Amino acid sequence: MRWATYRVNEPIGACRTYLEPMKKLLVPVVCAVLLAACSSGPAVRTTVASPISSSGSATDSTTAGSAPDSSSDPRPESTSPSTESGTTADTQGTAAPSTGSPSTASPSTSTVTSGAAASPSPPYKPAALQWGKCTQEKASAIPDGADCSTLAVPLDYSNPTGEMTHLALMRLKATKNRTGSVLFNPGGPGGSGIEFFEFGVAQEINRFTPDLTANFDLVGFDPRGVGLSDPIACVDGSYYERTAYLDDTPDTPAKQAALDAAKKEFDDDCTAKYGTKLSLYSTVNTAKDMDVIREALGDPKLSYIGVSYGTFLGAVYANLFPNRVRAFVLDGAFDPTKDDPVTATETQLVGFEKAFGNWAADCQNNAACPFHATDVGAGWDALVKRYNDTPVAATDGRLANDTVVRTATLSSLYSRDQWPTLDQALADAAAGKPDLLFTLADNYEGRTAKDDWNNLNQANQVINCASGLDPALPADPAAAVAKLTAEAPRFAAGLTVADLAPTCDKMGIVNPAPAAVTPYTGTGPILVVGGQHDPATPFRWATQMVADLGGAASAGGTANVTLVTFTGEGHSTFLSSTCTTNIMAKLISTAKQAAGGIVCDPDKPLAAPDFYASLPAVPAVTTFDIAGFKALLGLDPTQYFATAGVTDLDADKVGAVYAKAWSSAGFVDAGVSGTPTPEGFHRTEFVRSKDRAGVLVLAVSATDLAKLPGLAPLVAAMGTSKTLVIQLAIAA
Repeated sequence: MRWATYRVNEPIGACRTYLEPMKKLLVPVVCAVLLAACSSGPAVRTTVASPISSSGSATDSTTAGSAPDSSSDPRPESTSPSTESGTTADTQGTAAPSTGSPSTASPSTSTVTSGAAASPSPPYKPAALQWGKCTQEKASAIPDGADCSTLAVPLDYSNPTGEMTHLALMRLKATKNRTGSVLFNPGGPGGSGIEFFEFGVAQEINRFTPDLTANFDLVGFDPRGVGLSDPIACVDGSYYERTAYLDDTPDTPAKQAALDAAKKEFDDDCTAKYGTKLSLYSTVNTAKDMDVIREALGDPKLSYIGVSYGTFLGAVYANLFPNRVRAFVLDGAFDPTKDDPVTATETQLVGFEKAFGNWAADCQNNAACPFHATDVGAGWDALVKRYNDTPVAATDGRLANDTVVRTATLSSLYSRDQWPTLDQALADAAAGKPDLLFTLADNYEGRTAKDDWNNLNQANQVINCASGLDPALPADPAAAVAKLTAEAPRFAAGLTVADLAPTCDKMGIVNPAPAAVTPYTGTGPILVVGGQHDPATPFRWATQMVADLGGAASAGGTANVTLVTFTGEGHSTFLSSTCTTNIMAKLISTAKQAAGGIVCDPDKPLAAPDFYASLPAVPAVTTFDIAGFKALLGLDPTQYFATAGVTDLDADKVGAVYAKAWSSAGFVDAGVSGTPTPEGFHRTEFVRSKDRAGVLVLAVSATDLAKLPGLAPLVAAMGTSKTLVIQLAIAA
């Protein structure tokens, strides 16, 4: 088995690959504001949740160290210092430093402690940030109005005048009167904060309260060694092209030997390239980096939203620098450090097993599910066995085996919105067409094209090891394997005693003591959000984090640490739950703690507006079932009621045909179509003044869709049709 534990962040690749062409269209639409009126609104219940160095010493960040190639990072073209940035000194008084001050402690062995022992000054005094134009490789991904910078920080905080590493930052400035910044981290570890910012935060900015966007800069950053921040690169894309989908439940000596060889190759290459430096990519050092970012932004205290592993990072920061916490949101809490080795692994495996059962029941109870059967779980098991025995070629020539089936399934269990896509992918695979399986699996693994893989998996392994998050060997490994395979037969399939053995020493990292989350002594509010059906960071870790930080989980927390419970499916809730996102935004905006015991139910899918059924048919446009592809296109069913069609019309001719067909129903072209996006999407808005009804029509050619990574299965489903047409109901 390749994984004894799974990553704790939802794959960002989905956002990078699929939301890009859609969100650029949907967010700026004036009528999109009206869309919320169609929604049932957030479901909120207020009850008690059931336990269920010196200034100027930095080398300029644009020139020092080994930076990524400028064609693929967001470093500014401009070098003029920003008037908003600064090096404001810390204002937290005269708290006495501990004997293990964060500015001097060895990063590979730090044990986090809280309280007045926190350092009164930042771990390192940064140079002023220089904000300028973003120069990332995909210009269409850069949010309108964003600017970028880099920040040099010591690779080793015990040697602040030694080698530097560089952190990539992206910012959307406050629209009115700036009072501070909000920093974001998507988890992983190893998740790109820049991509999360581009395809999540910036594209969903309409979900934030106006006070937040008016008064706060929104700032994304890639942590050290991640994405565009001098990324860890032990191996290149060709390595993952060869090894990512090796059979992870080997049933022959040759398959086991291939897995062992791949692991040894990675470990050896990491050791040869980085040596002992890998131990410096720890959670503790990243928390110190965050404090240097805070200082460089000119904020006396930090406001922060961390998701998944980002919650652990935030808790570590709160323990290191309690008096610098202004307001923290920790969503999808990850707090395994007090677990014994079996429990730490069991928590995730059982979480995914339960999520699988919920997905299977949903498909089994829905006759329209493409993978419907009287026993969906048994059908999945049979498909896995079939692909293990005889891998099937995709259209790009790659062979899909049982690992691809499992990885595609795992990826889809992070979000209920992905379930229809999984249904379609499995149905296609049963018919001998594994392309959509590869789309989902590649999304999880970070593949965008042949030999082009992000560094999430590399960073994930290194940061986990450097942070002491690799579980120790259980006292009775054989009993542990028996327990885990009994409780999670699908997601612990192939687990062996050898899989439970720590391996960090093989890449030169002697497993350090993890940074334990301890009682928080600051005054700034910390909000912990946990999902009762979260597979990657199950709910018990949320209650554990509240308890470890000092709140009483059974009573909803304390004035400083409060728990919000989400009752829906999926991993984390930021930007996917209106209820929790509103609570988060309010806490960050006001720095006032939320009420204890809040329970949020999931948003409900939007129903068709009353007017929708009476829309006239459009000649030459045939209805197309888009259910299995909505998640790929970023069509959140709680935000958009969407239907689709296909046509042989050119994409640029679709709007005129709709205008003619719908004029009899009182709909007119609002005249805001504009030019098509770089991806080829043509937009026409139709409105009816008497009832403020509206429909957004998007048309894109199959040729343009085929150019977008991962959408080949959608193009194939269109058959010989020339153009895809998507209709979004705006309001009624």
